[in-house]
Amino acid sequence: MSGQRKYRPKAAAVLAFLVALLASSCLPFPRNQQAAAEPAKSPGVPDSFGTGFFVSSKGHFLTSHHVVDGALRIWVVDAQKNEREARILAADRLRDLALCRVELESAGLLLDPGVMELAPGGEVFSIGFSDDESFEETPKTGFGRILGSEVRERDVRFYRTSAPIRIGNSGGPLISARGEVIGVVKGGRWVRRRFWEIWRTWNLFDVVNYAVQSVHAFPIVESHVPAPDLPAGPLAPPGLSLPELARLAGPSVVKVFVDLN
Repeated sequence: MSGQRKYRPKAAAVLAFLVALLASSCLPFPRNQQAAAEPAKSPGVPDSFGTGFFVSSKGHFLTSHHVVDGALRIWVVDAQKNEREARILAADRLRDLALCRVELESAGLLLDPGVMELAPGGEVFSIGFSDDESFEETPKTGFGRILGSEVRERDVRFYRTSAPIRIGNSGGPLISARGEVIGVVKGGRWVRRRFWEIWRTWNLFDVVNYAVQSVHAFPIVESHVPAPDLPAGPLAPPGLSLPELARLAGPSVVKVFVDLN
């Protein structure tokens, strides 16, 4: 009996490893934050929602393409709880980016042109809205670091980050300690752990969060937003902490609601 007990942990680990090999290495990025189908939608309830952020003083904002894809109606709620309808100016399905405009004013967030990638270990934070259809919700901030970068999906560059990203955060900004937007939040992937990591932790998967690098968003904004309307500089002079920068960035983030039918 004692011999059987001795080999049970090893057998369980081998079984976990075999299951991991059979499982998919990762799940696809979300295409839309659409709610589960219902027989009839209540009036005023959106089909999906996400996050966006102003990149000009005249109501231009960026979000993820998959947030607004197929939308018949888009409207946003800003930090002052103003609600306005928005329209799409430009969309890039491949890079999962959309530039929209709404009749609201904001200081806007400065995009990093992406000339130099932020090195692994660099401090960053994300701001976005969680899985909640409330119009009164305030944005939530997640702090973390850059884990690295990679090229996926036909030369589209992504940052991997430890900053928490939840459903509803798609389209929000990933902001560096310099106070510049370095990426547009896309979502997370379940990534299969290596064998020795499974053995050590007994977890089959890790969650890795991704953001589309701002180098892809910069040309879209530059070609549709007049230069005088662009932000003059970063959020603040160097030296502010990430929580202080997040407080300054909050008013430039909006919750994006979408009707698909």
